[in-house]
Amino acid sequence: MGVGNRIEIKTCLLIIDLQNDFCSPGAPLFVRGRTGSAAMDDGNRTARFIRNNVNGIDQIFITLDSHMPMQIFHPCFWVDAQGNHPPPFTAITVEDVFSRRWMPNRACSDRLHTFGDYEELEQYCLHYVRTLRANGRDPLEIWPYHCLFGSSGHALVRIVEDAVYFHAMERNSNPIFVEKGFVPYTENYSVFEPEVGVHHDGELLVEQDLRFMDHLKKYDRVVVAGEAKSHCVRRSIESIVRRWRPEDLGRIYVLEDCMSSVVIADVADFTDEANEAFQKFAEAGIRLVKSTDDMASWPPPPVRAS
Repeated sequence: MGVGNRIEIKTCLLIIDLQNDFCSPGAPLFVRGRTGSAAMDDGNRTARFIRNNVNGIDQIFITLDSHMPMQIFHPCFWVDAQGNHPPPFTAITVEDVFSRRWMPNRACSDRLHTFGDYEELEQYCLHYVRTLRANGRDPLEIWPYHCLFGSSGHALVRIVEDAVYFHAMERNSNPIFVEKGFVPYTENYSVFEPEVGVHHDGELLVEQDLRFMDHLKKYDRVVVAGEAKSHCVRRSIESIVRRWRPEDLGRIYVLEDCMSSVVIADVADFTDEANEAFQKFAEAGIRLVKSTDDMASWPPPPVRAS
């Protein structure tokens, strides 16, 4: 729709998991990046972007990684033959589960009441790591306990929270929150779909949130910021690339300076892998932009299908 000679561009901002446990130094999964302060700086830049562009952002969507202690990627879910839990950042492979180097914790099976018996849970766990491998995913990563419901770590980081509600009051537009990651038996990096969506017997484990993805198609521009670039942001954009028409991908604008990759000292650095993935996204048509750029200078989005 146009007003005079000006074309109105309907824009939303999708903030992925800018929560205290990812963005606060000292938190269990602080995304330090290679600078040591990456996620904190990303949050500051995201907040400035919102305040500087409050009139150009029509709607803000916020995803919240939302967990409980007994989940497949947390230490208490697994034990070895001596009953020890894997330390955070342990990678559990198909071979580890098949050889019973790491086994699901019988206590989790008893308390979660999802599977009929422990042997069924063992079958599912082997199915899980095999499915990750078959889909070209990384091995199951054990993470520190993070983003637990009701904890301070689950909350949106304060500087972004303030900017989000400033936008809400300036634009009379409530932010929309989307929780993800609460199903105990799968990782859920993508905003839109789990890493593994079905049981070993073919029964649906968790539905894809394709309605949310379809809702984003109502906007000319979907601007993306969040953590971590190497995990939740990357997987979310991969979901879009798989399901949107190629000619629509130019409506996704990634704020490159408002996201960083996971770097774990002496363990892993996902930066190069993430940068390579985002270069492929750009080649597919997704726009890589900076939060400090004037939005008017960004490449125009393709025309939305009516």
